[in-house]
Amino acid sequence: MNPHTTPRPFPMRSMAGSSSQQPQQQQRTRQPPAPQVTTNEEYGAIAEEDRDHVDEVFDLMDMKKKGWLNSYEFKHSLAALGFDLPKPEYFRELEAYGSVPPDWQDPHNCPVNRLYIYLDQFRLCAAKLIANRDPREEATKVFNMFDYDGDGIISFEDMRHLAQDIKDERSMTDEEIQSMIEHLDHDGKGGVNLEEFIQMMEEAG
Repeated sequence: MNPHTTPRPFPMRSMAGSSSQQPQQQQRTRQPPAPQVTTNEEYGAIAEEDRDHVDEVFDLMDMKKKGWLNSYEFKHSLAALGFDLPKPEYFRELEAYGSVPPDWQDPHNCPVNRLYIYLDQFRLCAAKLIANRDPREEATKVFNMFDYDGDGIISFEDMRHLAQDIKDERSMTDEEIQSMIEHLDHDGKGGVNLEEFIQMMEEAG
């Protein structure tokens, strides 16, 4: 378990004649600080839009603006980033990056599901997951979102459906949709299969 303390200082209670508690408070403040992102290569390596998305998700999930996420909020934050992890993997991430709550009486005996995740810790965890994700797996997820009827081909009707769902300022015309499909459809089947879609994503970079 990661015994890191939180980025915030511990509250110092004024208790006259309670000098026995001072060493304990001083010992707590000497615990290593929570990991920071300033020198983290993985966080610096991910795209700026990914970093912005990570921060947006953290801010959204921290609805009460506590400055940290509990285990439940952390799990759903990862899912919002596209990482719906099985419970054992999620607990490993929580254990690796979580901090013991500042008011926890025994910092060395804190259950994993009671740990806090602060913004920098969340950034570090998310950056690692983003950097290690499989591009083909990500492309497959997007393909399945576009393949509305689930027949393994993104057809004209699928693209038309997508254009209606997006509701952008400028919708694609039927002619533009047909032209795009014909450009990507290598064997005249009337749509784009997964391999063609992955190739398109790789060429787009």
